Amino acid sequence: MRKFLLLVFIACFMGTLSYAAPQIARKNQKKTVRNADIVELCDPQSDPDCSNGKTSIKIEKNCGRSGRPLRVAGMIGNAPFGWVEADRGTRTNMQSFGLGRVVWDKIAKDLDIRYTSTGFVSHDEAIQALRKGNIDLFLGVYHGGIKEKDIEIILPAYFTNYFTVYFKKGKELPVESYYDLIGLKGVVRKEEMIYPLIYQRLPKGVDLKEVLSAPKVLEMLMNDEVDYVMASPYSMEGELRRYKMQNDIISDGVILDTATIFFAISKNSFCYSLKDEISDILRQKGFSQKTLDSDIKKLIDDWGERFRSDEVLMKTKNNTSPEKMSEEDQNTEVKGDN
Repeated sequence: MRKFLLLVFIACFMGTLSYAAPQIARKNQKKTVRNADIVELCDPQSDPDCSNGKTSIKIEKNCGRSGRPLRVAGMIGNAPFGWVEADRGTRTNMQSFGLGRVVWDKIAKDLDIRYTSTGFVSHDEAIQALRKGNIDLFLGVYHGGIKEKDIEIILPAYFTNYFTVYFKKGKELPVESYYDLIGLKGVVRKEEMIYPLIYQRLPKGVDLKEVLSAPKVLEMLMNDEVDYVMASPYSMEGELRRYKMQNDIISDGVILDTATIFFAISKNSFCYSLKDEISDILRQKGFSQKTLDSDIKKLIDDWGERFRSDEVLMKTKNNTSPEKMSEEDQNTEVKGDN
């Protein structure tokens, strides 16, 4: 009897081992290989998606390399940092362009990553797509401008933007800080995404409103509806050239604030695994205003050249020859200067 009980005990013990071994093996067979496919074996004890104790295998191709291209998008309507274009004929197949894409091109080349560029009609729509993982990487956000839990800023920043105020020529006022704007009426372009960054730092009495579109902002200033425009000199320079207003709207260049620009990646995309690689190359490259100076100047020059043949936004003595200005235009100009 004792021998029989001993044999039963040994058989049970060995059976327990034979059951435990595959379970341990399953747990240890999860393997992630950098720059290769990810093969994950499912553990039925810890993963409720594994049914009937069967092992399932999940294979994800590495984003931008052996798998599908990484999907990127950038800022909307904020040249030279980012803008969206669509095919002129079909008005579809939107793409993002601008400084963010220029920087990303440099990184993607070094990391040997394939990507596709897309675009959206609004910033909110783009951020929602990033949050859901419908795009993988956003090419230009300000620190603090993204509060979504499904999105992560990639450090370090690649550019520092700064903000100043612009006045109608002849109506300039001395400005050294936000406090000098108290009692004045100002506007800032919504597309520049400046207001969400600075509104909490504005002193009481500063009247600054967001307005959509550059033409509207410039017209409000020229028509004396507001006293000043707050803007990035990079963005403002491009729009002033586009609308031929660079001799009518000026700034003394005093910097009131700054903000750094980053890439942002979706946590709901398996391309999230590239975050550390992108971060490493950003540190190695050391992108900054100085290293990207020629790139951003070229973007501004190209933007102005693109619209060289367009009509002026408003006829003034600075952008229109006297013989081309009607008597009504000249009277309006004189009235506006008084």
